[in-house]
Amino acid sequence: MTCLCVQTEGGRAGAGGVGDRFPSALTVADVSKTCRSACADPLPSKGGVVFGSLSVSGLVLCALVSVAPAATAAEQLARGDYLVNHVAMCVQCHTPRDGKGELDRTRLLKGAPIPLRSPFPHQGWAFRAPAIAGLPGWADHDAVALLTTGRRLTGYTPKAPMPPFRLTRDDANAVIAFLRSLP
Repeated sequence: MTCLCVQTEGGRAGAGGVGDRFPSALTVADVSKTCRSACADPLPSKGGVVFGSLSVSGLVLCALVSVAPAATAAEQLARGDYLVNHVAMCVQCHTPRDGKGELDRTRLLKGAPIPLRSPFPHQGWAFRAPAIAGLPGWADHDAVALLTTGRRLTGYTPKAPMPPFRLTRDDANAVIAFLRSLP
């Protein structure tokens, strides 16, 4: 839920579905009170609601924004599982394959030869994807850096075909929690 009330010197307010008219003589406090009541919704059962207003050169901005609660450990693991297995598709390179070319589900994310060659003969290409189950040899802050910026804290950038991910910090932490949960 997001609600934004704006008052300009012309007395017209509106945005985000709120279109109340404010008399130009109202103070910032009056506009804030009106915005708060115009944007008011019951508090969510989890998390909280933040309300604020800002006055800049006769322009009053008010916002009411729902703040999501922190994910539980189970929710974070489920999110990480989803991202690793269904979005980033880490299993495709980091899991060995059997004789038929199928993923070896008994060795998920234990490291494997890269299953394809570079389409560009002069591009640096990894020959093997490392084991990431349990994140051996990784500190959480270094893994977060890789997953949010595409490079490790040392500046190292993995070779293709590893994509330079730009995950949110929450998604990176979910991926890390999931990978750390694996044997």
